[in-house]
Amino acid sequence: MIDAQPDTLLGRRNRALLAIGWGAAPRGHELEMLDVAPGDGHGLVEVRDDGVIVTLRRSKTNLGARGLEDYGIPARPRVLRHCPVELAWAWLAAIGHASGPFFRSIGGAAAVHPKRLPRQNIRRVVKEGARAIGLDPGALGGHSLRADCLTWLFLQGVDPLHIQSHSGHAAPRALLA
Repeated sequence: MIDAQPDTLLGRRNRALLAIGWGAAPRGHELEMLDVAPGDGHGLVEVRDDGVIVTLRRSKTNLGARGLEDYGIPARPRVLRHCPVELAWAWLAAIGHASGPFFRSIGGAAAVHPKRLPRQNIRRVVKEGARAIGLDPGALGGHSLRADCLTWLFLQGVDPLHIQSHSGHAAPRALLA
């Protein structure tokens, strides 16, 4: 899906969104509420040489913002076109913003809006990406990035308790359902 994105501003945003949405496995509203720097959102994206850190101040299992939840996505320097660090830097360079929402809406003349990319647009990015690679877009949605990441971790033999810690599921039964 990353490879199917156009070489445009929209494509840069979508590549970063797909990489971070899959790698950190946040819920749709958590992905929507990520900021470039601490702001009014529920989380923060920090891009470093060794990876991307997604920090959630508020989540489904932490509604009162009692603590921080960090999710690391390692860099993939051998596969730069899929490297979350490279994709996030390309998006940040394209928008030229050091604060505010990380994922933003893009208007008609390739103008970046200051407002957050709504969840329904995140869902649209996933569905259009699926269509572009020959998958049934009706079978996928915004939650697919999260579900596919957790499934992939399970298939790689990662301990379900570690996956549960990464996903923020309250109980193993909820994770395996």
